[in-house]
Amino acid sequence: AALFRIEGVVILLTLPLFCFYQQPFKEGLHQFLNVISIFLLSLIVGLLFLLKYDHFFSAFGKLASLSHYLDIAYYLDQLKTNSNILSDNILNKYSEGYATLILISGLLVMMFVKLAKSFSISYLLIYALSFKHSLHQLPSNTRRYHHLLYYFLLINILVLTVFLLWQYFLSSRYMGMALITLLLLSSYTMSSGIERLWQRKNVIVLGFISLALFYNFADAVIQSASKTYIKNTALWAAHHLPSTSKVMT
Repeated sequence: AALFRIEGVVILLTLPLFCFYQQPFKEGLHQFLNVISIFLLSLIVGLLFLLKYDHFFSAFGKLASLSHYLDIAYYLDQLKTNSNILSDNILNKYSEGYATLILISGLLVMMFVKLAKSFSISYLLIYALSFKHSLHQLPSNTRRYHHLLYYFLLINILVLTVFLLWQYFLSSRYMGMALITLLLLSSYTMSSGIERLWQRKNVIVLGFISLALFYNFADAVIQSASKTYIKNTALWAAHHLPSTSKVMT
């Protein structure tokens, strides 16, 4: 994935840093080198291909755009331009100084609302119903993995924030990794809570949870309308519209 998507590179470079978490530096460094050894080997092989084949680089040219996301001046210019729009056209003279704060906080709130909505109301309901009855104390042998998931979620939130401040747009399909991580983090609370509810024969709460789980199942198996007509329309237009016609497809 790192060869085709920018966030794959970020995860590949930052996730191994977890090896230094709660252990001596020497041991952490040994694990870190083990983890990135395949990446380093792949990098060497990739460089050899780059030297031999010019077209090899164009196939993975998207990786070059990583430097664009590190352009701090672009973020500052975007913030200044959009903050000026807010202060000049929306805010009054007493609050125009807060335009940048309102802009950034509004974008971040939008991201977290999209994250919650994409996680689905049903999972949020199951988590809320099972939270009170769950075993909140994680088994000692799993806490380190739980911390790893929190770190992984933090990396994904950072990636989404950078993209949001670059494009001023965010689609729920970009949140796949963060959503999977949220599900893994909440699964212990939900499963232990449901198990204790089952043992106590709490029929009413289990009934609500069953409905929420059935909704998830139904939502997964029911497909929306196919979008192949978009491709078919473009192909039809390419073969039937005259070359002089001014139609965009």
